[in-house]
Amino acid sequence: MESKRCLTGIKFFVFDFDGVLVDSTKLCIERFNIILGRLGLPSVSSELLRKNRGMKLVDLIDFICLEVGATDEQKKLFQTMDSEVNAQMPYQLKREIMEALLNLRLFNCYVGLITSRTNESFMTIAAKVGLSLKIFHQIQTADHFNHHKPDGRVFNPFINWAKAYGVSPEEMVYIGDTVDADFAATQDRNPKLEFIGVVSGANTREEFLEAGVPPCRIVDFDKLPDFLHHVISEKAEA
Repeated sequence: MESKRCLTGIKFFVFDFDGVLVDSTKLCIERFNIILGRLGLPSVSSELLRKNRGMKLVDLIDFICLEVGATDEQKKLFQTMDSEVNAQMPYQLKREIMEALLNLRLFNCYVGLITSRTNESFMTIAAKVGLSLKIFHQIQTADHFNHHKPDGRVFNPFINWAKAYGVSPEEMVYIGDTVDADFAATQDRNPKLEFIGVVSGANTREEFLEAGVPPCRIVDFDKLPDFLHHVISEKAEA
C-alpha cells in the first residue's frame, strides 16, 4: 500500500455516508427505479444517477422526475414512497469500518459525518445497519444546514466546531465518493480542504485522478478500513 504519511497531521476525519461508510451506490439506483416502476414511469440509467450522486435528496428526486416526465402528482408520490422503499433496501455496514472509526478516536482524532440525506433517511439507515452515532463528534444531514455540497460552505459548522478544539482547516480531511459533489466542495474553500476519494461506483479511480486527486488519496471502497488502519499505524510511528 502506498504511503499515507502525508495524512499524519490530520486530526479531524469527516466522512460522507453513502458509498463511503455504507455500500449503497448500486442500491440507490435500484431504489429509485423500483419507485419509478411502481409509478408506471420509465427507469433511469445507472450512468445518469452516477453522474448526479451527492445531490441533496429532494433535488435529486426533482431531477429524476424531470428526466422521466413525471407529473406533479407523481413527484409527490415519489417523495412519499421513497421513505418506505429506502427502509427496505439491504444496506450493509462492515464491522471493519466501525473498528477503523473507533481506532481513529483512540488515537485522539475527531470523527465527523456529512451526508446529503435528510435526517429521517439517515437515522433510518443508520439504525438499520447498526451504526453507532456515538462514534461521531459531529453529524450533519441535509436538514441541519442551509448550504449543501458542492458548496464549500457546507463545512462551515465543522470548521467552527473544530476551531474550538484547536483544530485548523488544514488539519481536516473529507472522505467522499463523488467528484462533482464531495471533491468539489473541498476545493470550494480557501484554504482548500484535504480529500480522500473512495471508489464505490459513483466515480472511477480515473475520474478522481483526472480531477486532480493524488493517487495515494484514492481508495477502493472495500479497502477503506485497511487504508484508515494504515493511516493510524503511521500516526503511531510519527
